[in-house]
Amino acid sequence: MSAIKDFISLRAPDWLFIPLINLNNLFKRRGVRVFLVDKNIYRLQDQDTVIYTCRRSRLRRYFFGIQEQCNLLSRIYLLEHVFLNNDDIIIDCGANNGEIGIWAKQYQLKYYAFEPEPLESRCCDLNNYNGKAKTIRKGLWSSKTTLRWYSNPESADSSLIKTSNPVFVNEIKTTTLDDFIQKNNIDRVRILKLEAEGAEPEVLMGALKILHKIDYITVDCGYERGVERKHTFIEVYSILKSYNFDIVAAEFRRVVFLFKRYDIP
Repeated sequence: MSAIKDFISLRAPDWLFIPLINLNNLFKRRGVRVFLVDKNIYRLQDQDTVIYTCRRSRLRRYFFGIQEQCNLLSRIYLLEHVFLNNDDIIIDCGANNGEIGIWAKQYQLKYYAFEPEPLESRCCDLNNYNGKAKTIRKGLWSSKTTLRWYSNPESADSSLIKTSNPVFVNEIKTTTLDDFIQKNNIDRVRILKLEAEGAEPEVLMGALKILHKIDYITVDCGYERGVERKHTFIEVYSILKSYNFDIVAAEFRRVVFLFKRYDIP
C-alpha cells in the first residue's frame, strides 16, 4: 500500500494523480480540490481560500484547510504576539509559496516577498500579486553580489550556504535589506520574517543600517546552516542584541524566536 501511495504522490502523471487525489479527498470529506494550472503548478481550492503551489510533496498540508495552514505557519513564526494595523509592512525572507502573504491579507498588510526559487516565486506571485512578477527573485545577503545557490526546493532546503545534498547548483544575484528598504523609501517595517536556511546572520549583516526601522523580527534559527547543519541562534542573538532587540517569544520545536526593538511600546 505504501508503494502505491508513493507512486501516486511522486511519479503518477497529472492526468491520473489529480483525479485520484480529489477522489480521496471527497471520500474523506475534505473540502479541498486540486487543479492543474500549468506544468508543475497546482491550484488548491476550498470553500474559503485558494492557494497555488508547485510541490506534490507539500499538497497534503492544505487538505484540512488552506487558511488554517497559513494561520498555523503564522503561529509557528509567533506573529500572534504582534499587534497589527492596516497597511503595516511585513517583509518575508524565504517566502516559498507566500503563505505568510495569504495570512497577511486578513490584516490588510503590505507584503514584500523574497524567494529565489523560480517555481516557488511564481506561486508566490499568483498567491499575493495577482500573478504579476513582484516576488523579488534575489537572495538576501550581507552584500550585493553573485553567489552559488544550493537548490533543494522539494524539501524547502535551498540555501546560499553550501549544503551536503543540493539537487543542483547555480548562481543567483543577491541584494541586502539595507539597499531594498532605502531604494523603496520604506520608513518603517512592522515585521521582518527571516528564514534563510542558515544564512540568517548574513541577512542581518546586510540590514544594519535599517534595523532601527524594524519593529519585530521573527527568525528561524534552526539546525540548517551548511553541511554540518548548525543552528544560528548565537550569531542572530548577538547581532540583534547589539542593535537594541530582545526576545519576546520563542517556539522551540522549530527554534524560532521573535525579537522586539526596545523602544517599541
